[in-house]
Amino acid sequence: MPTPLYDPTRERDACGIGLVADARGRASRELLDRALAGLAAVMVTAAVVVRCTRRLGGITGDVLGACVELSFTAALLVLAAS
Repeated sequence: MPTPLYDPTRERDACGIGLVADARGRASRELLDRALAGLAAVMVTAAVVVRCTRRLGGITGDVLGACVELSFTAALLVLAAS
């Protein structure tokens, strides 16, 4: 019998940890800007998912597609503003 793609018994609760570093150990403002862009993208995506879950009762493929577009746009806006 094939294994399903999603198995709720293997679900684990975890917090996210992000790391942004320069391979050569240099400190720079660009490094901070990239980290903030990633954080902004994650926050936008989380807000859209929460809103759609409350409003529509779930997450569909269209919602996930919108999350990808919005998070990419948010990251670009943060990077352009810095």
